[in-house]
Amino acid sequence: MFRNNDYVKLTRDYLRNIGYYRIAVANMSTDIKDLESRMQDVPIKITDYGSQPGGGSGELNGVERAAESKLEAVEDYKRKSAELKQLSRQIDRLENCIENLPEEEQKAVRLFYIDRLNYGELACAMGWSERTVKRRVSSGTRAVAVMLFGQKAEKTVQFVVC
Repeated sequence: MFRNNDYVKLTRDYLRNIGYYRIAVANMSTDIKDLESRMQDVPIKITDYGSQPGGGSGELNGVERAAESKLEAVEDYKRKSAELKQLSRQIDRLENCIENLPEEEQKAVRLFYIDRLNYGELACAMGWSERTVKRRVSSGTRAVAVMLFGQKAEKTVQFVVC
């Protein structure tokens, strides 16, 4: 028999990638600062179209190009700020879940997923058997899944493999 729970699998993926998420937050923060300075550096002047309705030609003049560039920067800024907020919130949620685990499960989850120790290395570091390490990592992962997704993460779909 094979058991599957997509919420636990998703939680494992989140925990494995938390270090990468932190790097992404730092990179996004840098991008946002660059966009902020780009938006401030773009002066937009008033253009004089003269007597020609609509500016005369179909091409953008320098002022219109500057305005378009600033609008693109503003849209990028809004999008990246929203992504940064969402990713930061996800990291905070994961950290909060880990902090609320029992101490031994917390250590096991941190060392396994964040510090990337394998079961053998974790067993040596903690003075536990590999079986105990696997049990604590698994139990901690399921507990984090329940804290993230609620009761639906407890349900397991069972398949019979022939």
